[in-house]
Amino acid sequence: MLESRAAVCHKGRLFVGTDPLLGIADPFQLFVLTQFRTKNRQVLFLELLRGWQDRAMKAFFVQIKCDLGKAYEVASALADAEIASEIYSTAGNYDLLAKFYVDDEEDVGHFVNERVQILPGIKDTFTIVTFRAF
Repeated sequence: MLESRAAVCHKGRLFVGTDPLLGIADPFQLFVLTQFRTKNRQVLFLELLRGWQDRAMKAFFVQIKCDLGKAYEVASALADAEIASEIYSTAGNYDLLAKFYVDDEEDVGHFVNERVQILPGIKDTFTIVTFRAF
């Protein structure tokens, strides 16, 4: 039997959590994988687990200004695209705040341009790159 580990699959990629006892599965808290029934799947899971534990991810936030009356539609489209780990409605100059994670090697500008700004109803974005969480 495979030992329980906090991990999450997102778009066919496996991300491993840092604290299985608390159920934290960074960077995406979608669902926790606990065991596989066949031996082949256990081996595959362990190989994926080893490969992704060393994978560095970087976090960044995007403030999103929406067309009038479209904030909830944009938030739903963003959630359906499964690219943001967290999405919040906000007051002020921007309507939404979304948190994203990408591989350390992936370009944030291209990600925002090709994955976020293409969603219908988005008028403007402001990207905030983060360095360290405390």
